[in-house]
Amino acid sequence: MKRLFMKYKDNIIYIIVMTFLLFYFEPSQKKFYLKNDIDNFESDYYWKMIFVIIILILLFLSWRILKVKENKIKSLLFPLLNVTFYSLFIAFILQNIIISIVLFTNRFIDRSQTQMIYKVEYYKANNYLKIINEKKSDTINNVLEEEFLNRLENLRIKKKLKSIIKSDTIHIKFKNGLYGIKYKND
Repeated sequence: MKRLFMKYKDNIIYIIVMTFLLFYFEPSQKKFYLKNDIDNFESDYYWKMIFVIIILILLFLSWRILKVKENKIKSLLFPLLNVTFYSLFIAFILQNIIISIVLFTNRFIDRSQTQMIYKVEYYKANNYLKIINEKKSDTINNVLEEEFLNRLENLRIKKKLKSIIKSDTIHIKFKNGLYGIKYKND
C-alpha cells in the first residue's frame, strides 16, 4: 500500500487539491459577491489578466532562452508557442478556480466602501423576490442570488429588523476590494 501511495502520490495530491478547490473553495467565494459582479469581472478583466500573465511568462521564457545564447529560431519559437498554447488551455479549463482565487485575493485589502440602495419587488404568484438598485444596473433576485439573500436574511434576524416586504428600501454596504470588485463581508 505504501509503495502504491509513493508511486502515485503526485496524482493523489493533485486529486485532493482539485477536489478541495472545486467543491469547497470555489462555491465558498461566490457567497461574498453578487452574480452580476462576478460576471462583469469575468467578461471585462479575466481574459485581459490571462493575456498579461501569458505575456510575462513568454518574456521570461524568451529571456531565459536568449541567456543560453541559442540563436536558432526553431529552438525559440517552439517553446514559446508551446507555453502559449498550454497557458490558454489551462486558463480555459481552470477558469472558475482562477476566478475564485482572484475573488479571494480581492478581499485581502479593502480600498473603500460603497453603499447601494435597493428597492424590493416581490411577485407572490411565483415566490420571486427581486431587489433593484436605484440606477437599475444592479439586480439581486432569489433565483441567482439565493445564498446572498440568505445571508441578508440572517443579518436581518440577527439585528432584529422587521421582515422585508414589497417597496421596502434596503441599504447594503459593500466593500471594494483590492481589484475594485465589491463584496459583502458580514
